[in-house]
Amino acid sequence: MCLYEYMKKRILFAVLCLSLGLGSCKSPTTPPAQSISFTFHNIKPNRPGEIYAFWAEVPPGSIAPLPHPPMHGTFKSKLISTFTVNDIGGIIGLDVAGARNRVGVDFSLIANVELSVENADSIGAAPTAYYLFGIVTGQKSTGTTTLRADIDQVFGTLQSEVSGVATLASSPKTPTKYTGEVYLMNASDPNTTSPGLSPDPLPFLPTTWRYGVWTVDSVTSPPTYTFLGYVNNVDSKDTKSAKDNYNYPGGKSPNDTTLTLLDLTNGKSGVLRTLEPDVKASDPLIPFPAPTLWGLIPQGQKQFAPFPLQNISGNYPTVDVIINR
Repeated sequence: MCLYEYMKKRILFAVLCLSLGLGSCKSPTTPPAQSISFTFHNIKPNRPGEIYAFWAEVPPGSIAPLPHPPMHGTFKSKLISTFTVNDIGGIIGLDVAGARNRVGVDFSLIANVELSVENADSIGAAPTAYYLFGIVTGQKSTGTTTLRADIDQVFGTLQSEVSGVATLASSPKTPTKYTGEVYLMNASDPNTTSPGLSPDPLPFLPTTWRYGVWTVDSVTSPPTYTFLGYVNNVDSKDTKSAKDNYNYPGGKSPNDTTLTLLDLTNGKSGVLRTLEPDVKASDPLIPFPAPTLWGLIPQGQKQFAPFPLQNISGNYPTVDVIINR
C-alpha cells in the first residue's frame, strides 16, 4: 500500500470516530488469546491470616490445546491466582499474566470459575471454602461469567428466609450477670425457653462454612468484636459454650471466665450472626463480611425479654470474568 492510500485510510478512520462522538477512538484491537480478566464489585478486605483465590474448573486429564468445549463430568480445580484486598478496596497480588501456566490447559476447557477463601499460610491443591461461583458461557473465542454467592453451588437464596430473636439471660444463681450473657433463644424465664433461630434445620452451608455468633460493642472505636462460637444446631450450645447456662447458641461475652463480662445493655451493643469460612485452626478475631442476622440490644434491656434480629443477608460481592480463549 502506497503512503497516499495509507494516509487516506487513517484520515477516514479519524473522521468516522469524530462523527460518532468517540473522541479518543483507537484502532480496533484483539484481546490476547489465553488471557483472563476480572472486574470486582463490592468485594471486602480479607481478614488477617486469610487470602482470596481464583480457581478454574477443568476436565480431568485435559491436554492443551483442544479446540472443543469442555466435556461434562467431574472437574478438577486449578489455581489461577491468589490475591488480597486492602482497606480501600484495592486488589493486591492478582497475577493474571501467570494464569496460563498455573491452569495448565487451554482456556477453552475452563467450565467454571470459583473464588475461595484460604488460609494465607497453606494454599492447597483445591479450594478450601468456596465463596463465589460462576458457570462459563460464551462464544468460541470468548467465555464470560459472573461469580456469585446467591446461587445453589454456594449459599443460594435461603439465607433471606432465616429469622430470629435473642435473649439476655443468666443463671438464677447469678442474675445480675445477665447484662453480659446473650443467647439465640426465645425465653420468658429460665424454664420457658425455645430456639431463637428459624427454620430448623438452618439452610445448608458448603463444606468448611459455618454460622458464627458475635457480640459487637460500639462503645469503643473500633468496635469490640467478641466471637461466641460456631452454631451447631438451633437448640444446642455452640462450639465455645461448654460453661454457658443455656443449650442455645451464644453465651457469655467474652466466654473466657477469667475476663470481665461486657455490659451489653449500654445501647450501643448488638448480636451478629455471620457466615464464616472455617479455614484456620484459631478462632476468628473479626466477623467475616457476610452478615446474616443483626439485633441491636436496647439500652437498659432486661433479662428474659426477647428482642428481634433483623435479616441483613445478601449484598455479597460479585466478579465479572472474561476469558479470551
